[in-house]
Amino acid sequence: MKPALTEKIAYVSYDCFVDTLRLPVIRELNKRCDFHYFAIFGKEPAYMYGPGDVRNYCSENHIPCDIFVRRKRARHPEGAKIALDIVRGIRRFNPDVIYFEGFKDPYLPLLSRCFLGRKRVVVGIHDAVPHENFYSRLFALNERLSISLFRHFHVFSDPQKKAFSARYPRKNLFVARLPACSLEGGKEHISRQSADHGTNFLFFGNIHHYKGLDILIKAANLLAAERNDFTVTIAGKCSDFAPYEAMIERSERFNLRISLIPSGEVPGLFAAADFLVLPYWDVTQSGPLMLALAHRVPVISSDLPGFNEHITAGVNGFLFPPGNADALAACMRNVLNLGAGERDRLRAHIGQVAEKKFALDSVLQEYAAMFHAVRASC
Repeated sequence: MKPALTEKIAYVSYDCFVDTLRLPVIRELNKRCDFHYFAIFGKEPAYMYGPGDVRNYCSENHIPCDIFVRRKRARHPEGAKIALDIVRGIRRFNPDVIYFEGFKDPYLPLLSRCFLGRKRVVVGIHDAVPHENFYSRLFALNERLSISLFRHFHVFSDPQKKAFSARYPRKNLFVARLPACSLEGGKEHISRQSADHGTNFLFFGNIHHYKGLDILIKAANLLAAERNDFTVTIAGKCSDFAPYEAMIERSERFNLRISLIPSGEVPGLFAAADFLVLPYWDVTQSGPLMLALAHRVPVISSDLPGFNEHITAGVNGFLFPPGNADALAACMRNVLNLGAGERDRLRAHIGQVAEKKFALDSVLQEYAAMFHAVRASC
């Protein structure tokens, strides 16, 4: 049953939040309520989709949208004009609830607070505790500014709710998760493809220090000294991959796709993967984890909140202590020795997590409850 949504919703997002997990939410919200989408893109692509992709997607799905493309950096005064145009567009639409999926410039939160108020605004927070060495000082300052300006906030997991509430106990907070679903043909499950090089371990997504790729490379080096029945696929954009590449001891065990991965290639990467490896040092919510759930790929991850509430060792994946390459190598060695029946069981159980916790309709119920509560508080 479709969740009831009587609210009129304006949804504002930046390019880094436009992906195969969020676009289905936008598509389905548009079906369920009076909806308008505002998307802001930088001059360089930040993730899977560019302005043209989103424009086509919105056209195909009859989603009213306004798309803005910055030619300068976020803090450039050009951003003030874009922010003012967005605020004017929202005022013309006159929504009951205005959802901002975070802020990446200083102008939009300030102008929104001045001209839209705060009663009907809800702001997405992706990292209640920022990742170490990831966010710039400007970004951190901008997030603190937006938190001070508004009252209603949205986080994507229970651990993030706990962390945010501890820091900002007076704010009104909602949890609505990312769905485990794929855009491809509306299907959530893509069958495992055959591989010619043994077990395929996938590391996917933009590469940052906190994601622990160095730990995976060290673990793979240990395994490569013993056996040759596996491949590690590393797929994602990296500003400087040279230090990671220098760590690799046996290049034949690695399949490198160091670039921005087009959205159309993502399902194939997961279909060809036997296990997704998430060796993070810390985690808030993980888009790659949601993609693994969507495509029924078992997960090997650091034993951290954000992962261990969904991954049960030996049932739908495996856990290891964060930063421990030897322990990760042991997990990988263990799964290399699993038979086909055991691997099928892992895939079935990871699918159950997707269906029970992260089905699109369940996620939409959480969004509907959030929007209803914000409107009711006005």
